Amino acid sequence: MKGINRLIRTIATTVVAGSLCIACASAALVGVGTVTGSGLRLRAEANTSSSILATASKNETVIVLNKTNNDWYQVSRGGKLGYMSASYLKVAAVKDASLGNGQVNANGSTLRLRSAANTGSSVLCSLPDHAVVTLCGVNNGWYKISYNGKTGYASGSYITPSSAAATTTASATTVKTQAGEKTTVPAATTSNSTAGNAIVACAKKYLGVRYVYGGSSPAGFDCSGFTQYVMKQCGYTIRRTASTQFKNNGTAVTRANLKPGDLVFFRAKGSAYAATHVGIYIGDGQFIHASTTGSTVRINSLDSKYYASIFVGGRRIAN
Repeated sequence: MKGINRLIRTIATTVVAGSLCIACASAALVGVGTVTGSGLRLRAEANTSSSILATASKNETVIVLNKTNNDWYQVSRGGKLGYMSASYLKVAAVKDASLGNGQVNANGSTLRLRSAANTGSSVLCSLPDHAVVTLCGVNNGWYKISYNGKTGYASGSYITPSSAAATTTASATTVKTQAGEKTTVPAATTSNSTAGNAIVACAKKYLGVRYVYGGSSPAGFDCSGFTQYVMKQCGYTIRRTASTQFKNNGTAVTRANLKPGDLVFFRAKGSAYAATHVGIYIGDGQFIHASTTGSTVRINSLDSKYYASIFVGGRRIAN
């Protein structure tokens, strides 16, 4: 009987875990949000006391990425991530709109641009990893994309909203994949993507990974374990703790001169350490980090009252 009960608990846990994974995947891209009120504020956190990052006008459109448990949406406005009140956004799962740019995050591979928002449609071309594309709308979890003269659809799971300039390509070559399919691969790519942008793209792959004290892998990260792991994936070796990274790695950068990919450091009030927390700057005053116990890898604003008060400096690893 104990064995049967244990089996039942295991099956139930697996079913619940599977449901959670499905829910997380479907929440990666909710749709297009149209502002219904005048002067809707984009905030650093999902509450009215957090800092204001921007203000959206009536009928402006934003990308809705997720909904929190307290009636706020996590959104992207021109590549800047933040939160808006759900009460003043009309959300559509299918809508054409000018949504700014997005960056391909294909984990070193390419991403297929398709003629329709499903995997059974024809492939128009392959988008290079880290390419910056123009976002023209959303269709049930897929982005409508314009890239190098072609318009099609790509899964929202592999596109991150970005403030970077769109990529342009010089010429393209048709080749056969290992599966025998013909696909188009750009011969040359130019954009404002730098080593720092590649670091940011790598870091964003781990959004939502749980915080684990002492963790340094996708099974769970602490703050410095996360930065060390991401930098290693991008070819850089840095120390293990926030304090030693701050004191020994890279070159010092002021708040005003931060660039995407720089490490940003914080020191808890009263601490004797040089730094007690670290994250990666992603641009537009925001950074990604393994937050704290009970939380996950997430994005916050350097301008939020808490982080602004304990910021101690930046370090540039990728020159």
